[in-house]
Amino acid sequence: MRYRTRNTLLAIKSSQGKLVPPIIGDYFKPTNCSHFFEHSKNFKDDSSIKGHYNKPIVKSKQTSIKPDTKHNTKLIYTGANCRSLISNENYYFLHKILRELEPDVLFLNETWNRNKEGVSIQDRRYQTFFSSTDDMVGGGVAIIYKRELIIKPLFPELHTKNLILGRLSSQNSDPVLLLCCYIPPDYTRRIEALSHLARIFDFLHQRYSTFSVLGFSDLNVDLLAGGDSPSFRRTLRTLQHCGLVSHHSLSTGSQTRVQGSKYAYLDYFLSKDVLVKDVEVKSRFGKSDHYLITCSAESIVPVRRRKNLIFSRVRATRILYQILRSEEDLTGLLSKSPLELFRTLSAKLKCYSLIPESTP
Repeated sequence: MRYRTRNTLLAIKSSQGKLVPPIIGDYFKPTNCSHFFEHSKNFKDDSSIKGHYNKPIVKSKQTSIKPDTKHNTKLIYTGANCRSLISNENYYFLHKILRELEPDVLFLNETWNRNKEGVSIQDRRYQTFFSSTDDMVGGGVAIIYKRELIIKPLFPELHTKNLILGRLSSQNSDPVLLLCCYIPPDYTRRIEALSHLARIFDFLHQRYSTFSVLGFSDLNVDLLAGGDSPSFRRTLRTLQHCGLVSHHSLSTGSQTRVQGSKYAYLDYFLSKDVLVKDVEVKSRFGKSDHYLITCSAESIVPVRRRKNLIFSRVRATRILYQILRSEEDLTGLLSKSPLELFRTLSAKLKCYSLIPESTP
Protein backbone atom coordinates (compact mmCIF):
# COMPACT_ATOMS: atom_id res chain seq x y z
CA MET A 1 0.00 0.00 0.00
CA ARG A 2 1.23 3.49 -0.81
CA TYR A 3 0.56 6.52 1.27
CA ARG A 4 1.47 10.12 0.78
CA THR A 5 3.61 12.32 2.96
CA ARG A 6 4.03 15.96 2.09
CA ASN A 7 6.08 15.55 -1.06
CA THR A 8 6.98 11.85 -1.38
CA LEU A 9 5.25 8.49 -1.71
CA LEU A 10 6.78 5.87 0.52
CA ALA A 11 6.35 2.13 0.18
CA ILE A 12 7.45 0.50 3.42
CA LYS A 13 7.83 -3.23 3.59
CA SER A 14 7.88 -5.39 6.67
CA SER A 15 10.36 -8.18 7.41
CA GLN A 16 8.01 -10.77 5.79
CA GLY A 17 7.74 -8.62 2.66
CA LYS A 18 4.28 -7.38 3.51
CA LEU A 19 3.32 -3.76 3.37
CA VAL A 20 2.94 -1.97 6.66
CA PRO A 21 -0.56 -0.52 6.98
CA PRO A 22 -0.67 3.23 7.12
CA ILE A 23 -1.08 5.00 10.41
CA ILE A 24 -4.23 7.00 10.67
CA GLY A 25 -3.54 10.47 11.93
CA ASP A 26 -1.45 13.48 11.06
CA TYR A 27 0.97 13.59 8.17
CA PHE A 28 4.39 12.22 8.92
CA LYS A 29 6.89 14.70 10.18
CA PRO A 30 10.67 14.48 9.74
CA THR A 31 11.01 13.33 13.39
CA ASN A 32 8.31 10.68 13.61
CA CYS A 33 8.99 8.45 10.59
CA SER A 34 12.30 6.91 11.73
CA HIS A 35 10.57 3.90 13.33
CA PHE A 36 9.47 2.74 9.90
CA PHE A 37 13.07 2.20 8.87
CA GLU A 38 13.64 -0.34 11.73
CA HIS A 39 11.42 -2.90 9.99
CA SER A 40 12.95 -2.33 6.57
CA LYS A 41 15.77 -4.62 5.44
CA ASN A 42 15.58 -3.77 1.76
CA PHE A 43 16.71 -0.15 2.01
CA LYS A 44 20.43 0.00 1.33
CA ASP A 45 21.10 3.48 2.60
CA ASP A 46 18.79 4.57 5.37
CA SER A 47 20.93 7.56 6.28
CA SER A 48 20.39 9.22 2.91
CA ILE A 49 16.65 8.87 3.25
CA LYS A 50 16.71 10.12 6.84
CA GLY A 51 18.90 13.00 5.74
CA HIS A 52 16.37 13.81 3.06
CA TYR A 53 13.61 14.18 5.61
CA ASN A 54 15.77 16.06 8.09
CA LYS A 55 16.45 18.81 5.55
CA PRO A 56 14.40 21.94 6.19
CA ILE A 57 11.74 22.78 3.65
CA VAL A 58 12.71 25.99 1.84
CA LYS A 59 9.98 27.81 -0.03
CA SER A 60 11.07 29.71 -3.11
CA LYS A 61 10.23 33.40 -3.10
CA GLN A 62 8.97 35.03 -6.28
CA THR A 63 11.12 38.05 -6.84
CA SER A 64 9.97 40.78 -9.18
CA ILE A 65 12.45 41.16 -12.02
CA LYS A 66 12.88 44.79 -12.92
CA PRO A 67 13.32 45.49 -16.63
CA ASP A 68 16.56 46.96 -17.81
CA THR A 69 16.68 50.69 -18.11
CA LYS A 70 16.06 51.85 -21.66
CA HIS A 71 18.98 53.22 -23.56
CA ASN A 72 17.63 55.27 -26.43
CA THR A 73 18.94 54.06 -29.75
CA LYS A 74 18.81 55.98 -32.99
CA LEU A 75 16.28 54.80 -35.53
CA ILE A 76 16.52 55.41 -39.26
CA TYR A 77 13.54 57.28 -40.71
CA THR A 78 12.79 57.77 -44.39
CA GLY A 79 10.10 59.86 -46.02
CA ALA A 80 8.92 60.72 -49.51
CA ASN A 81 5.95 61.84 -51.56
CA CYS A 82 5.54 58.72 -53.66
CA ARG A 83 2.68 60.08 -55.79
CA SER A 84 0.83 56.77 -56.08
CA LEU A 85 1.71 53.29 -54.91
CA ILE A 86 -0.72 51.94 -57.50
CA SER A 87 1.76 52.21 -60.37
CA ASN A 88 3.95 49.16 -60.85
CA GLU A 89 7.19 51.17 -61.05
CA ASN A 90 6.61 52.92 -57.73
CA TYR A 91 5.45 49.68 -56.12
CA TYR A 92 8.66 47.88 -57.09
CA PHE A 93 10.76 50.90 -56.13
CA LEU A 94 9.19 50.75 -52.66
CA HIS A 95 10.49 47.21 -52.19
CA LYS A 96 13.90 48.31 -53.47
CA ILE A 97 14.03 50.95 -50.73
CA LEU A 98 13.09 48.42 -48.07
CA ARG A 99 15.70 45.99 -49.35
CA GLU A 100 18.62 48.41 -49.81
CA LEU A 101 18.13 51.20 -47.27
CA GLU A 102 16.36 49.04 -44.64
CA PRO A 103 14.74 51.98 -42.81
CA ASP A 104 13.14 51.42 -39.44
CA VAL A 105 10.19 53.65 -40.33
CA LEU A 106 9.09 54.87 -43.77
CA PHE A 107 6.65 57.78 -44.18
CA LEU A 108 4.71 58.07 -47.44
CA ASN A 109 2.58 60.95 -48.74
CA GLU A 110 0.08 60.80 -51.60
CA THR A 111 -0.30 57.04 -51.72
CA TRP A 112 -3.49 57.41 -53.79
CA ASN A 113 -4.78 54.36 -52.00
CA ARG A 114 -8.49 53.58 -52.44
CA ASN A 115 -8.45 50.16 -50.77
CA LYS A 116 -9.73 50.08 -47.19
CA GLU A 117 -7.14 47.49 -46.20
CA GLY A 118 -4.26 49.44 -47.74
CA VAL A 119 -1.61 48.27 -50.18
CA SER A 120 -0.06 44.92 -49.30
CA ILE A 121 3.73 44.64 -49.49
CA GLN A 122 5.79 41.54 -50.22
CA ASP A 123 8.57 42.18 -47.72
CA ARG A 124 7.50 40.26 -44.59
CA ARG A 125 9.93 42.18 -42.37
CA TYR A 126 7.63 45.21 -42.49
CA GLN A 127 4.09 46.10 -41.52
CA THR A 128 1.87 48.90 -42.86
CA PHE A 129 -0.37 51.55 -41.36
CA PHE A 130 -2.55 53.32 -43.96
CA SER A 131 -4.95 56.21 -43.56
CA SER A 132 -8.65 56.05 -44.30
CA THR A 133 -9.93 56.33 -47.87
CA ASP A 134 -12.71 58.13 -49.68
CA ASP A 135 -13.98 58.55 -53.21
CA MET A 136 -11.72 61.52 -53.95
CA VAL A 137 -8.72 60.96 -56.21
CA GLY A 138 -5.27 61.65 -54.76
CA GLY A 139 -4.01 62.17 -51.25
CA GLY A 140 -3.53 59.49 -48.64
CA VAL A 141 -0.66 58.83 -46.21
CA ALA A 142 0.95 55.71 -44.77
CA ILE A 143 3.61 54.52 -42.32
CA ILE A 144 5.62 51.37 -43.05
CA TYR A 145 7.70 50.02 -40.15
CA LYS A 146 9.70 46.99 -39.09
CA ARG A 147 7.92 44.18 -37.30
CA GLU A 148 10.08 44.39 -34.18
CA LEU A 149 8.72 47.88 -33.59
CA ILE A 150 5.28 48.42 -32.10
CA ILE A 151 3.21 51.20 -33.66
CA LYS A 152 -0.39 51.58 -32.58
CA PRO A 153 -2.86 54.14 -33.96
CA LEU A 154 -3.31 56.99 -31.51
CA PHE A 155 -6.74 58.66 -31.30
CA PRO A 156 -8.19 57.19 -34.54
CA GLU A 157 -11.15 59.54 -34.29
CA LEU A 158 -8.77 62.40 -35.15
CA HIS A 159 -7.36 60.69 -38.25
CA THR A 160 -8.19 61.91 -41.73
CA LYS A 161 -7.26 60.84 -45.20
CA ASN A 162 -4.16 63.06 -45.12
CA LEU A 163 -3.17 62.71 -41.46
CA ILE A 164 -2.45 59.76 -39.17
CA LEU A 165 -0.98 59.68 -35.69
CA GLY A 166 0.64 56.70 -34.00
CA ARG A 167 2.63 55.77 -30.92
CA LEU A 168 5.94 54.00 -31.46
CA SER A 169 7.23 51.73 -28.71
CA SER A 170 10.36 49.59 -28.64
CA GLN A 171 12.53 47.84 -26.08
CA ASN A 172 15.49 50.15 -26.63
CA SER A 173 13.94 53.61 -26.67
CA ASP A 174 11.28 55.73 -25.03
CA PRO A 175 7.89 55.98 -26.75
CA VAL A 176 7.52 58.67 -29.38
CA LEU A 177 4.50 59.89 -31.29
CA LEU A 178 4.69 59.52 -35.08
CA LEU A 179 2.91 61.98 -37.36
CA CYS A 180 2.46 61.59 -41.09
CA CYS A 181 0.49 64.34 -42.80
CA TYR A 182 0.08 65.84 -46.24
CA ILE A 183 -0.81 69.51 -46.77
CA PRO A 184 -2.64 69.96 -50.11
CA PRO A 185 -1.65 72.89 -52.34
CA ASP A 186 -5.14 74.31 -53.02
CA TYR A 187 -6.41 77.01 -50.68
CA THR A 188 -9.54 75.36 -49.24
CA ARG A 189 -8.04 72.00 -48.37
CA ARG A 190 -4.84 73.66 -47.17
CA ILE A 191 -6.69 75.82 -44.63
CA GLU A 192 -8.61 72.80 -43.42
CA ALA A 193 -5.48 70.64 -43.06
CA LEU A 194 -3.50 73.29 -41.15
CA SER A 195 -6.42 74.01 -38.83
CA HIS A 196 -6.86 70.31 -38.08
CA LEU A 197 -3.15 69.97 -37.35
CA ALA A 198 -3.34 72.86 -34.86
CA ARG A 199 -6.40 71.31 -33.16
CA ILE A 200 -4.62 67.99 -32.74
CA PHE A 201 -1.63 69.59 -31.03
CA ASP A 202 -3.90 71.63 -28.78
CA PHE A 203 -5.47 68.34 -27.71
CA LEU A 204 -2.06 66.69 -27.17
CA HIS A 205 -0.87 69.59 -25.01
CA GLN A 206 -3.95 69.24 -22.82
CA ARG A 207 -3.66 65.46 -22.53
CA TYR A 208 0.11 65.06 -22.00
CA SER A 209 2.43 66.99 -19.73
CA THR A 210 5.44 65.98 -21.85
CA PHE A 211 5.59 64.20 -25.20
CA SER A 212 7.87 63.92 -28.20
CA VAL A 213 6.76 63.91 -31.83
CA LEU A 214 8.53 62.99 -35.04
CA GLY A 215 6.67 63.52 -38.28
CA PHE A 216 7.04 63.86 -42.01
CA SER A 217 5.03 66.10 -44.30
CA ASP A 218 4.93 67.46 -47.80
CA LEU A 219 4.06 71.03 -46.85
CA ASN A 220 3.78 72.21 -50.47
CA VAL A 221 5.65 75.37 -49.52
CA ASP A 222 9.38 76.10 -49.67
CA LEU A 223 10.34 77.24 -46.18
CA LEU A 224 13.97 77.73 -47.20
CA ALA A 225 13.11 80.18 -49.96
CA GLY A 226 11.02 82.34 -47.61
CA GLY A 227 8.72 84.97 -49.01
CA ASP A 228 5.60 86.89 -48.08
CA SER A 229 2.98 84.62 -49.61
CA PRO A 230 -0.11 83.82 -47.49
CA SER A 231 0.64 80.09 -47.71
CA PHE A 232 4.16 80.59 -46.36
CA ARG A 233 3.04 82.79 -43.46
CA ARG A 234 0.11 80.56 -42.52
CA THR A 235 2.22 77.39 -42.60
CA LEU A 236 4.99 78.94 -40.54
CA ARG A 237 2.51 80.28 -38.01
CA THR A 238 0.87 76.85 -37.66
CA LEU A 239 4.20 75.11 -37.07
CA GLN A 240 5.12 77.65 -34.41
CA HIS A 241 1.74 77.22 -32.73
CA CYS A 242 2.21 73.43 -32.61
CA GLY A 243 5.79 73.75 -31.35
CA LEU A 244 7.17 71.84 -34.34
CA VAL A 245 10.65 72.29 -35.77
CA SER A 246 11.32 71.59 -39.46
CA HIS A 247 14.51 69.78 -40.47
CA HIS A 248 16.14 69.91 -43.89
CA SER A 249 19.35 68.81 -45.53
CA LEU A 250 22.35 71.08 -44.97
CA SER A 251 23.91 70.21 -48.33
CA THR A 252 23.99 73.11 -50.74
CA GLY A 253 21.67 72.81 -53.70
CA SER A 254 19.63 69.96 -52.26
CA GLN A 255 16.00 69.93 -53.36
CA THR A 256 13.19 67.49 -52.70
CA ARG A 257 11.10 68.20 -55.79
CA VAL A 258 12.11 68.76 -59.40
CA GLN A 259 9.31 69.69 -61.78
CA GLY A 260 10.74 70.58 -65.15
CA SER A 261 13.07 73.52 -64.59
CA LYS A 262 11.60 74.32 -61.17
CA TYR A 263 13.38 73.20 -58.03
CA ALA A 264 11.90 73.41 -54.54
CA TYR A 265 12.38 72.00 -51.05
CA LEU A 266 8.87 70.93 -50.02
CA ASP A 267 9.32 67.78 -47.89
CA TYR A 268 10.40 68.11 -44.25
CA PHE A 269 10.87 66.12 -41.11
CA LEU A 270 8.96 67.77 -38.27
CA SER A 271 9.89 67.20 -34.64
CA LYS A 272 9.11 68.22 -31.10
CA ASP A 273 11.61 67.25 -28.37
CA VAL A 274 13.33 64.75 -30.69
CA LEU A 275 17.02 64.82 -31.56
CA VAL A 276 17.20 64.66 -35.38
CA LYS A 277 20.52 64.22 -37.18
CA ASP A 278 21.98 63.35 -40.58
CA VAL A 279 19.19 64.63 -42.82
CA GLU A 280 20.05 63.64 -46.40
CA VAL A 281 18.31 63.80 -49.75
CA LYS A 282 18.50 60.51 -51.63
CA SER A 283 17.36 59.43 -55.07
CA ARG A 284 14.04 60.08 -56.76
CA PHE A 285 11.13 57.87 -55.72
CA GLY A 286 10.38 55.91 -58.90
CA LYS A 287 8.21 57.93 -61.30
CA SER A 288 7.46 60.58 -58.68
CA ASP A 289 8.91 64.08 -59.01
CA HIS A 290 9.84 64.01 -55.29
CA TYR A 291 13.02 62.69 -53.71
CA LEU A 292 13.63 60.49 -50.70
CA ILE A 293 14.94 62.09 -47.52
CA THR A 294 16.39 60.17 -44.57
CA CYS A 295 17.42 61.01 -41.03
CA SER A 296 18.34 59.39 -37.72
CA ALA A 297 16.42 60.40 -34.62
CA GLU A 298 16.01 59.56 -30.97
CA SER A 299 13.52 60.71 -28.37
CA ILE A 300 14.76 62.91 -25.53
CA VAL A 301 11.47 63.47 -23.65
CA PRO A 302 9.16 60.68 -22.39
CA VAL A 303 5.44 60.59 -23.05
CA ARG A 304 3.61 61.35 -19.79
CA ARG A 305 -0.06 61.95 -19.27
CA ARG A 306 -1.32 64.73 -17.08
CA LYS A 307 -2.48 63.65 -13.67
CA ASN A 308 -6.18 63.86 -13.02
CA LEU A 309 -6.69 65.15 -9.49
CA ILE A 310 -10.36 64.13 -9.30
CA PHE A 311 -10.27 60.55 -8.06
CA SER A 312 -13.92 60.05 -7.11
CA ARG A 313 -17.36 61.48 -7.65
CA VAL A 314 -17.62 62.30 -3.95
CA ARG A 315 -14.51 64.47 -4.03
CA ALA A 316 -15.68 66.21 -7.21
CA THR A 317 -19.07 66.93 -5.60
CA ARG A 318 -17.40 68.28 -2.47
CA ILE A 319 -15.16 70.63 -4.45
CA LEU A 320 -18.08 71.86 -6.55
CA TYR A 321 -20.08 72.48 -3.36
CA GLN A 322 -17.19 74.53 -1.96
CA ILE A 323 -17.05 76.58 -5.14
CA LEU A 324 -20.76 77.32 -5.12
CA ARG A 325 -20.87 78.00 -1.39
CA SER A 326 -18.06 80.54 -1.68
CA GLU A 327 -20.25 82.70 -3.92
CA GLU A 328 -22.17 85.49 -2.22
CA ASP A 329 -25.44 84.33 -3.58
CA LEU A 330 -26.25 81.28 -5.69
CA THR A 331 -28.97 83.22 -7.53
CA GLY A 332 -26.39 85.85 -8.47
CA LEU A 333 -24.21 83.15 -9.97
CA LEU A 334 -27.06 81.69 -11.98
CA SER A 335 -28.19 85.12 -13.17
CA LYS A 336 -24.94 85.59 -15.07
CA SER A 337 -24.72 85.04 -18.78
CA PRO A 338 -23.43 81.62 -19.96
CA LEU A 339 -20.09 83.13 -20.99
CA GLU A 340 -19.58 84.86 -17.63
CA LEU A 341 -20.65 81.70 -15.78
CA PHE A 342 -18.16 79.64 -17.76
CA ARG A 343 -15.36 82.10 -17.07
CA THR A 344 -16.11 82.20 -13.35
CA LEU A 345 -16.22 78.43 -12.95
CA SER A 346 -13.11 77.96 -15.11
CA ALA A 347 -11.12 80.42 -13.00
CA LYS A 348 -12.17 78.69 -9.80
CA LEU A 349 -11.50 75.21 -11.16
CA LYS A 350 -7.98 76.29 -12.10
CA CYS A 351 -7.48 77.36 -8.49
CA TYR A 352 -8.27 73.77 -7.49
CA SER A 353 -5.87 72.43 -10.17
CA LEU A 354 -8.68 70.65 -11.97
CA ILE A 355 -8.04 72.28 -15.34
CA PRO A 356 -4.37 72.08 -16.43
CA GLU A 357 -2.75 75.11 -17.91
CA SER A 358 -2.26 74.70 -21.65
CA THR A 359 1.35 74.80 -22.69
CA PRO A 360 2.25 77.03 -25.62
